[in-house]
Amino acid sequence: MKNILLIAAALFIFAACSKDDDNNSDNSIKNNEIKYTSKDGRIIEPCDLDGDTFGANIVSNTYENGIGTITFDGKVTRIPRYAFYNRGYLTSITLPESVVEIGRYAFYNTNVNSLIIPSNVKYVEACGVFGTIEFKPLNPPILDTTDGSRFEARFVYVPAKSFELYKEAYKGYYIEDAIVAK
Repeated sequence: MKNILLIAAALFIFAACSKDDDNNSDNSIKNNEIKYTSKDGRIIEPCDLDGDTFGANIVSNTYENGIGTITFDGKVTRIPRYAFYNRGYLTSITLPESVVEIGRYAFYNTNVNSLIIPSNVKYVEACGVFGTIEFKPLNPPILDTTDGSRFEARFVYVPAKSFELYKEAYKGYYIEDAIVAK
């Protein structure tokens, strides 16, 4: 019994210590990375249609073992407008927790059918994901549809303890009836 407790304690300590410099656990991405997958293993080059930035500069973009990694010289704080616009071969994307803003049409005309909105996001413009959006923030981010664009996701998952906040905040948006507690 003592051996089992010692092993369990060792595993707990290992898990607690297996954080990187950004305080991410081994199963998350660093705050200076965006991970993605694409059809045929293509490298996805982000757009720069209106001079928007990610809050940091791209230093590398690789695709190895079925995963693409865009690495930046600092924390990624925003996904700019049109960042992956018209990149039809983009199939999935994982954003770092450091992202606080997602710009208009960032994923429009891609094959991204599911997007997880990181817990620090405060502002989201209609980003072009029509399948599933999962919000991690406990407080609903501001949704911007001022140009007439719409959020049209089929399923919108929100934290269960924030369900009523999201229902109230997104009343009148096209996604209002798609909100589900998770």
